[in-house]
Amino acid sequence: MKIDPVRSPATRWLPQFALTLLMLALPLAAQRGPTISVSFDKLVSREAATGSVYLLISRKLVGEPRESLRSGPFDGIVLRRDVNRLRAGDEVIFDASVAGHPYGLGRLEPGRYAIQALLDLNPGSAEFTDADGNGRSGTRRVTLDDATRTELVIDEPIIRPRREDVGRVRYRYLESRIVGRQLGTRFFMQTAVVMPLNYRKEEGRRYPVQYWIPGIGEDLRSAVKFFQKRGLYFPPFNGSGDHCKDFILVLLDPNGRRGFHGFRDSAGHGAFREALFAEIIPAIEDEFPVVAEPAGRFLVGRGAGGLAALRLQVENPDFFGGVWALAPDPLSHRDFFGLDLGANPLPNAFTTPAGTERVLVRRDGKKVLSLREQAAFERIVRRGNLLQSYVAMYAPLGSDLEPRPLFHPETGVIDPEVARAFDRHDFLANLEANWASLRASLQGKIHVMVGDEDDFYLHRGVARLKTFLDGAGANASVEILPDRDHGAMDARAVHLRVQREIEAAWKNRAESSR
Repeated sequence: MKIDPVRSPATRWLPQFALTLLMLALPLAAQRGPTISVSFDKLVSREAATGSVYLLISRKLVGEPRESLRSGPFDGIVLRRDVNRLRAGDEVIFDASVAGHPYGLGRLEPGRYAIQALLDLNPGSAEFTDADGNGRSGTRRVTLDDATRTELVIDEPIIRPRREDVGRVRYRYLESRIVGRQLGTRFFMQTAVVMPLNYRKEEGRRYPVQYWIPGIGEDLRSAVKFFQKRGLYFPPFNGSGDHCKDFILVLLDPNGRRGFHGFRDSAGHGAFREALFAEIIPAIEDEFPVVAEPAGRFLVGRGAGGLAALRLQVENPDFFGGVWALAPDPLSHRDFFGLDLGANPLPNAFTTPAGTERVLVRRDGKKVLSLREQAAFERIVRRGNLLQSYVAMYAPLGSDLEPRPLFHPETGVIDPEVARAFDRHDFLANLEANWASLRASLQGKIHVMVGDEDDFYLHRGVARLKTFLDGAGANASVEILPDRDHGAMDARAVHLRVQREIEAAWKNRAESSR
């Protein structure tokens, strides 16, 4: 999915209208609406199905609703029903009794809609709209009203084709036996390796390498488009395209079954940090002519990827040669998307002490999305979204072996035990506590940029980091740029500046080693 400064960081686009909670609270007897029956064909699965059935209803009549949900904005509603050993041909009924986002079928305005059903069976992917092994129905365009009774049959398996090498891009699907053992199934991590512009195999030259960690919701289906957009792949959309000519770029996929794992070892996601260092990086360094030394390894990330990159640098200070983090996600859990998880008493997740709605996303100083609305969306769409990703990263597992929620999805009351678990993973607090042992190894390696108008208020955590590093003599570069929002940190000019800085760092180290 293409990232957006407002509609990110959820992995799927949120509807542009606010969630009307009163609609969800209406008595079912007062609700009316269409009834839609969904079943699946043996072409999708010959075995009984255990997973989730999604119903997508879109006002956009062109294309597939699943594509609109992924690439958005999605103008419609999403409903989900979980199933256990559902047999081919058995019906799953969607009516006014089924909760949806932003509301259920009982509040659907009569009109013409595109409808589609999906069967989510893939335990290894958080993206149900196009995960291998899932199923989809065709798209029907129908008039829905209170008298409508219609059906959908999920009869087409979803097969996600593997990307073929193109130009200077080499796609690799690297199996992680470490993660696979935890999932109980084979697990592959897609990695794209971009060879340098002036690469010549016969020269036997080795190149410094940049490991890129995208943020939540980034579209990783094409590495060419990913780097072209940022002016780092020739021919770019515009510009000279002469940057990165002396670097190998590695685009990592930070997504697992429950969403963004951030290359951390966690009970909810799995041992992705271990997999990165024991399987992924060794595979890259074995196959490609990279400088397999700390001085030649660099990290770049934005948003959640920026926080992940910072963690990898700080927790492995002698393995990487520097990190460039753009608008990183919350660096302190004293301000986790507005929540102080160390406070006593803990705040309510949905309302401020003044009783106003807690804003998650803003634009031009105005609320775009509240934390309550994001939570309501995630209750329906489930795994793979912003809050769920971090809960899987930091929270302990419950008796059902699922990560325990940080707060109650309806009341916003924070679970103190989960809050303490989050607090143990506070990036800034851990950096401060371990600075004495880290200082020498991190000198000159930390580079952070954020805008002071960040849509998610991420500049507040960066300001705390800057205060600490400035006082600690870290020789770090931490900048809060005026009049810049979240999207501005993904602009070509910013990425080209980052490249100039990485090139200068590599050149200085190469010259000093002579």
